[in-house]
Amino acid sequence: MRLQTAEGIETVLEHVNVDIEEGSFTVLVGANGSGKSTLLQVIAGLCPLSKGNVSFGGAELRTGVDVYMALQNPDAQIIGGTPYEDVCFSLELRGLAGDLLEEKANAALELVGLQRERNRPIDELSGGQKQLVSMASALAVDARIIVFDEPTAMLDSSARADVLHAALRLRDAGRTVIWATHALDEAGYADRVIALERGRVRFDGAAEAFFYGAHVGKPEAAPCCMLGFQPPYLVEMVHHLLRGGAELPLRPVVIEQWEKAVAGLCR
Repeated sequence: MRLQTAEGIETVLEHVNVDIEEGSFTVLVGANGSGKSTLLQVIAGLCPLSKGNVSFGGAELRTGVDVYMALQNPDAQIIGGTPYEDVCFSLELRGLAGDLLEEKANAALELVGLQRERNRPIDELSGGQKQLVSMASALAVDARIIVFDEPTAMLDSSARADVLHAALRLRDAGRTVIWATHALDEAGYADRVIALERGRVRFDGAAEAFFYGAHVGKPEAAPCCMLGFQPPYLVEMVHHLLRGGAELPLRPVVIEQWEKAVAGLCR
């Protein structure tokens, strides 16, 4: 894919061929300028391709119907004065009204954990809660693919956790979630990690393979480190234990798996 820039025409995505499973949580990682945001915009139909295509279920992807994109700054796409009003506005654009609109709006807000805040003024919400409003709108309009461009970049650790776990609930509800981030600890929750470098896919596989590779206790040989990423502290600690001869029942990539691994050692 080529784009016109101030320096001329540049190739921003090249030989990107990925088939994302429906109902999965896929995390895109890469340095600034690697092509993450461009790829998300292509999937969302916001950036036309110079070559190639994007399809969903064997048919051409329908922008605004099959896919919904949540921006890094939720203020840029929230219109309603309250979470409920914002979700209802999205539904009204789809032609819904009456009891069905109210039912879908309330169900979406409940799933993302905002039911109690449904009538609270938007400007009183935290950054994390505003991201949840965007999620609720995507859920309410039945978007099958929800794309997030670094949604936790502006949030504190508590809000990051809330937004991440809400996205996992969307996945569990059958939505396909594509999540770009610089925070590699979030990649541990992915069903699949795709690493981009200069517009090309350099890794495509499970989170465990990304962080550990095939060489036990050798972090320098793991795809994560070979591509220049700093692994999360948890992964670094596990590498250290493996290098020291510890026999773990699994190779954890998130804290919940670490707790299981430690429990297995203590039996």
